[in-house]
Amino acid sequence: MDKIETVLTIAAECLEGALNFNITTPENQSQNITTPKEQTSAAGIGDAVQMSCFPKATEMTISLGYLSIHLPPFGRFEKLTALRLNDV
Repeated sequence: MDKIETVLTIAAECLEGALNFNITTPENQSQNITTPKEQTSAAGIGDAVQMSCFPKATEMTISLGYLSIHLPPFGRFEKLTALRLNDV
């Protein structure tokens, strides 16, 4: 999670325009896992990514492979006109 949040924080500071952010999980990650709880844990389901504020982003498409998002506690997405959340 920390690596994802670090990338988003850096992108938030620099980005002007559109953001397309896609996290994929290897299909074979859940092999050799038998219980639903183990599958959920291996896939990262239930984990949450802390979103940064993107004040200059105009469009955002975010696919997080069924991870949850925590929105920033303050800040504005002043130029955002389109937001697409996939697999969240």
